[in-house]
Amino acid sequence: IQNVQDSDGGKYTCIARNYIGEDQSEGRLVIRDPHDGTVITQWPLAMSIEVGDDATLKCRATADPVLDLTYIWLLDGVQIDVLDDSHYARLRDGNLEIIDAELRQSGVYTCTAHTTIDEVSKSAEVIIKGAPGPPAGVRASDITTNSCQLRWSEGFSNNDPIKTYTVQSRTKEEPEWIIEREGIPDLSASLNSLSPWSNYQFRVSAVNSYGRGEPSLPSPEYSTHEDKPYHEPRNVGGGGGKTGDLRITWDPLSRQDQNAPGLGYYVYWKKANSREEYSKGVVNDEAVGVYTVKGVPTYVQYDVRVGVFNAKGDGPNSTISTIYSHESAPSEAPDNVEAEATSGSTIKVTWDSISTNNLKGKLRGYKLKYWSSDDSEATASTVSTPGVTTRYEIQNLDYSTVYNIKVLAYSGGGNGPASDNVVRVTTLKSAPQDAPENVKAAVSSWSSILVTWDKITSYNDEEEPLEGYKILYYLDGRFERDATKVDIKGADTIKGTISGLQPGATYLLQVQGYSEGGDGVTSDPIKIPLYGSQRQIGAAPSMHCVSLSLLAFSLLLHTIRNLC
Repeated sequence: IQNVQDSDGGKYTCIARNYIGEDQSEGRLVIRDPHDGTVITQWPLAMSIEVGDDATLKCRATADPVLDLTYIWLLDGVQIDVLDDSHYARLRDGNLEIIDAELRQSGVYTCTAHTTIDEVSKSAEVIIKGAPGPPAGVRASDITTNSCQLRWSEGFSNNDPIKTYTVQSRTKEEPEWIIEREGIPDLSASLNSLSPWSNYQFRVSAVNSYGRGEPSLPSPEYSTHEDKPYHEPRNVGGGGGKTGDLRITWDPLSRQDQNAPGLGYYVYWKKANSREEYSKGVVNDEAVGVYTVKGVPTYVQYDVRVGVFNAKGDGPNSTISTIYSHESAPSEAPDNVEAEATSGSTIKVTWDSISTNNLKGKLRGYKLKYWSSDDSEATASTVSTPGVTTRYEIQNLDYSTVYNIKVLAYSGGGNGPASDNVVRVTTLKSAPQDAPENVKAAVSSWSSILVTWDKITSYNDEEEPLEGYKILYYLDGRFERDATKVDIKGADTIKGTISGLQPGATYLLQVQGYSEGGDGVTSDPIKIPLYGSQRQIGAAPSMHCVSLSLLAFSLLLHTIRNLC
């Protein structure tokens, strides 16, 4: 039908005949005005967003209601597969959502509204901005002992102008990347803090308003020239060794600081406060950090220092350190060693300090040797006192066990003789081995809690008699070792109050029995919150189940009294 007119509309019938018979098919032709075709009424707008953002591109159209209307989205002319790309989603009508935007999603977006007889499109550009892409072609030139000139080519700006560049370096000896320079405005930089005799690689990152982008690929490897050492040996000290030794120590230079092959050390020493010349020794091994002078008097102060050299020349010397030659061990044993069991797992030991008048060295402290009567001294455990003291409590012992104890002094020269007499002490019986049961808690005020429990009734001959209980409490989120303990005396006591608590905080509570044998097993922790102010106490339940029982008992007692 050519030059279709409104009058061409209607029902059409096609009839087919042959000598056997005929058949027919019918169809209706509807004529539509082209001016009433599909129209996009809301279209996508140009926008700029940041990498990781979400954005919605709108598209809505009107079409003849008898026709099916569909929407198709294209990016730079290629249809978007929304089902296969998690960074897109189709919304109501024809809207398209960009999810967690990536740089690849920049471009011209086209929405096409399509029917069986026509289609219309609208486009808009979306710019995804982010940190810059990696620069390229990093190369070095003009290499000296500690400097070079670095150049590179610009990478993608990712839709935001590049402001500066950052240069990083690494060596074979220090493989972690470190920043050499930041804030470089151009495509080149001078690096002036390199280490001599090192193999370097470099990489460059660009920086824009959205941060520092991915670094370039590492450059080829470049070697700086050799030079004499720049740094002196550090941590020069010493002491110890054998009788007649002056032991001098230092930290060997790292490979990064050696600057050339053939590294070694000069070692200097002389008696402190003397006018004599320094004696000198040489160590031809870069990894060695100790030098021992033989045949010196015991426990005498010396001034020492250490220098460094390599194949290119001498480096700097360290500052002077004052150390002592070998110390002698104490020659006396502590007297009047006494011990007392303080629980089933602890023993307190005291003794008299030794005289240091004849000690050629510094008294560092005392050591306690202890072993059970069932074992030999060869199996003894040893603990050292924290500094010079004349008392110490040995812990983590077995209850009802006989222990043998000796005490000795020690210095930097070694251990002195142990005390002559072996002190024997029996630890007390065990602390309570069972925890209180049925522990409950009730908020009794805005800063206090009432705690109740069933008393411990199970005892055995291995335990010391029960003396009372301890309530442990600590803030939620802390540990049991941080707990504050409240002592509740009396083996028959079944309640106690803890006060001075923090309003509005949540506490964990535990209860344990105690005796001369020590603190017993703790109950499982229970959690209880406090109210934020006094006003809240009347507005909320103030007790756990134990408080309800107490309240019921009080009401019953009040009723009985009224009846009487």
